[in-house]
Amino acid sequence: MKTLRLSFLAGLGFIAAVAAVSCRKAPAPPPPAEPPPPAQPAAAPPSAFRPAAPSEASSPSDEGALDAAAETGGEGALQFARELARILVHYPELRAQHARVEEALAAQSMAVAGFLPSLRLQMGWERTDRPVGVFMNKLEQRSFQSRDFEVERLNHPAARSDFRGALRLEFPLFDAFQTIAATRTAGYALKSARARERHGRAEAALLAVESWLQAGRADRVETMVRESLARARRDLAEAESLRAQGLVLGADYYSARVAAAAMEQRLHEAVAARAAARAVFNVLRGESPEAAFALPPSPATVPFDPRPVKEWLEDAARNRADLRAARSAVDAQRSEVGRMKARVLPDLSLFAEGADHTRAFEQHGSDYTVGAQVRMDLFDPAHGGRVRAAAARLKQAEEAEAALRD
Repeated sequence: MKTLRLSFLAGLGFIAAVAAVSCRKAPAPPPPAEPPPPAQPAAAPPSAFRPAAPSEASSPSDEGALDAAAETGGEGALQFARELARILVHYPELRAQHARVEEALAAQSMAVAGFLPSLRLQMGWERTDRPVGVFMNKLEQRSFQSRDFEVERLNHPAARSDFRGALRLEFPLFDAFQTIAATRTAGYALKSARARERHGRAEAALLAVESWLQAGRADRVETMVRESLARARRDLAEAESLRAQGLVLGADYYSARVAAAAMEQRLHEAVAARAAARAVFNVLRGESPEAAFALPPSPATVPFDPRPVKEWLEDAARNRADLRAARSAVDAQRSEVGRMKARVLPDLSLFAEGADHTRAFEQHGSDYTVGAQVRMDLFDPAHGGRVRAAAARLKQAEEAEAALRD
């Protein structure tokens, strides 16, 4: 009976060990009755599993750090590196961030294009019997004759066609600082988009590490529960045999049944947790939730950087990609406010235009025009609204940055 009770106590101790594992503690050692399996060399975890030491600290955008760690971290680290690469390709939010970066690059190109001259081709055809129109068409086509000055022909001309082609070159000299401010705004927006992309990459990597560890822990918990359930069933069979011989009391037998039932319930929970953890990891890497994948054995201990919490917080504040993105967004909106205010200033540009007119492609006339032009809005009722809207967007960006800082 003492042996049976000791076995019951060992089973209950193993239940406590399983609960400790579910709280991310180290698993309890197996009972002394069963020798532990031979120790195997544990592969070092990938760099994403643990924070880097102060001498190894690198920026979040250093993509080569994971490859270097994988090369020296064993098969487990290499497998995780491959899975992480798949997740980074499939993660939807990260793909959206890539598209936003491309959009910001295109916006920057459009802003810089404001410094360059523009060349426009214009072609058209018209047919009219308006006296002024017919008169101008004959002049532009270089086909005017002396009889065209007759009063009857001037008052009632026959309809006339005109084909016109022109090239216009325009070069901006001063555009009220619109191009300079737009280029500055686009640069800040590009910095913000790239920082958000790095933040999305870090978020995807964090989810990958968490789901990877959850899947590995669920596998280990299920294995431990199955071993414990096997021992509980052996104890139950022994208790039933002793009860049939009258060597144990009924209370001991029913205690064994309760322990076995608890283990079976715990096994069902472990199987469900394992399926859920693997489903999450499969969804992250773009596979079916039921897809199978192998996990390497985890090390018994994980190296940890024992720096003070204050240093961790300082590094987090300095390296946070979302905070850098918020700062760049504030700078972009501040530049946009200045651009809106400067729209009251005049625009100055040079232009040159060459045109050709013909009636039936037999006789034609050519002309050119060069000059400078100034454009200025003397009254723009929407100007104040544009400035207030830009100031409101700046206030929103500043509040978003303050919320991240808090």
